[in-house]
Amino acid sequence: MRMTTITGLGAIMAFLWTVAACTAAETREAAPGRIVIADGASELEQYAAKELERYLYQLSGVRLEIGSAWPAEGPCFIISRVDRLVSRRPAGAKRWIATADDLGPQGYVLRKVEWAGNDAILIGGGDAVGCLYGVYGLLEDHYGVGFYLGGDVLPEKESPLALPAVDEHKRPAVPIRGFLPWTNFPQSAGMYSWEDWQFIIDQAAKMRMNFIHVHNYNGEHGHNEMFHNFVVDGLLSRVWMPTAGTGHRWSCPGWQVAEYRFGAADLFDDYDFGSDCALHNETLSNEQVFRKGTSLFQRVIAYAHQRGVRIGLGLDINIVPHVYTQAGLKADDPQVIAARVEQIARDYPELDYLLCF
Repeated sequence: MRMTTITGLGAIMAFLWTVAACTAAETREAAPGRIVIADGASELEQYAAKELERYLYQLSGVRLEIGSAWPAEGPCFIISRVDRLVSRRPAGAKRWIATADDLGPQGYVLRKVEWAGNDAILIGGGDAVGCLYGVYGLLEDHYGVGFYLGGDVLPEKESPLALPAVDEHKRPAVPIRGFLPWTNFPQSAGMYSWEDWQFIIDQAAKMRMNFIHVHNYNGEHGHNEMFHNFVVDGLLSRVWMPTAGTGHRWSCPGWQVAEYRFGAADLFDDYDFGSDCALHNETLSNEQVFRKGTSLFQRVIAYAHQRGVRIGLGLDINIVPHVYTQAGLKADDPQVIAARVEQIARDYPELDYLLCF
């Protein structure tokens, strides 16, 4: 990381800006209201509350504390699975919540209610994922936040925090909703480092998508990607990881980033560009390179599950890399099939789907 020392007028302005920002933050911390979560809330429900806190602060400048005390003075947002809310129904309330059966998995209810003399927004989920979707649904449909794979789009100006008049419940029209970020091009998911995967998974959850399909080419035109590999008769193929320097094995040569023109080369701080697991592998063994890929994919699966997203691994089961065919092994050889199954079961016990092409 490059660091720049600010001197003279720049230092003074930076100091004054910091003081002003700290003063504004102290003023905002005193705002009334609360985001309420149930005692014993799951990690995903707690994350949903933090997301609501973060976005409401960006939208209004008001930071609501998160707690489990009921009721709260001022604007109140209650996040909980609906089965926990049944016993919390206020006396005399004619309308309250939908049931878990009404919502189903990943469904949610948004309802403005009166709570101990104060207005409150109920965000009730059919399950923990539904709670998270309810938060994002409230932000997108009623506060004007746009969630996209490329990032978030927020209103240009802050607005006073207000509770919208909302009364709706939603459930998924289809159980699996997601996308396939194809992996066989240098500008594709094969270039994602850990931070990129976190971003993509987070954005998928915000868009209320629950599935990402990662395709792993394993032999076509010598193209063997980094998430699936296997040992047969002592043979282990070399995984191929796309970078700017290697290009695309299918007739698209790579470029050295140092040769990029019009000053573009200055944007790179390494001799190549690509996923962290794809760089600096020249002196590593086949096993070491492959382990860098499996380690990344294991983290991807675990992180996706923290956001209610499922991961599928796609394989071409009718072909194998050249190192195996040159030894007389074919894709339908029982040894090959057993080795493939063993690798997936050993390295990815939490994998949600295996898609066979």
